[in-house]
Amino acid sequence: MIAIGAIESSSFNGSSDFSNMTKPISKNRPSPVETVDPSFREVDQVLQKYVAIFQQTPDMPDAEIVEQLIEGQCDPELAESIVVFVPLAFGRPRVNALGVKTAPTYFRFDRSSETQKECELKEEVVFVWACKVTQKYMDTPEFQQAFELIADRSAEVHAITNAVLGGVAPEFFQDALLAPSILYFGEPTNAWWKIWKKPS
Repeated sequence: MIAIGAIESSSFNGSSDFSNMTKPISKNRPSPVETVDPSFREVDQVLQKYVAIFQQTPDMPDAEIVEQLIEGQCDPELAESIVVFVPLAFGRPRVNALGVKTAPTYFRFDRSSETQKECELKEEVVFVWACKVTQKYMDTPEFQQAFELIADRSAEVHAITNAVLGGVAPEFFQDALLAPSILYFGEPTNAWWKIWKKPS
């Protein structure tokens, strides 16, 4: 089995036709939340807002998305988790379709302390819920383009894309193992964009 090294998460702003992505998210959201735990319902509501942002402003950077979610009364920690874990979940079908095996863990890097630890993805409510609704977003026409744009931001998708662009043959991916992604949380101490940000 071939192992592919640890992957760092980062935003991706590709050049695509976004002309059909201006309408707001449908009230008939593709999320089976009627009988689930309340924590999942809250996650689902924020996930809907996240998808709606991609329908309206698909090239918005992650940091701005977090700020917009917080301005919409979202808990800051949940907003950050949505931006970090939803792309990973939405990108997994594309990665798995190539025969690539993905890791059950990730490395959580804290920017403020510059430390990292390995964590279980199954313990992350946002990731678990995003995986649960992935197929429904994939299969609903009005969400498909936003879904693909979000998946493009997956660290695992980046790794596969970069490998293909580097000339790696498709058969290489069969039974290849992706190492855990490095996902970034928090802000560096004395972040320059916060220092220079003008007060509102």
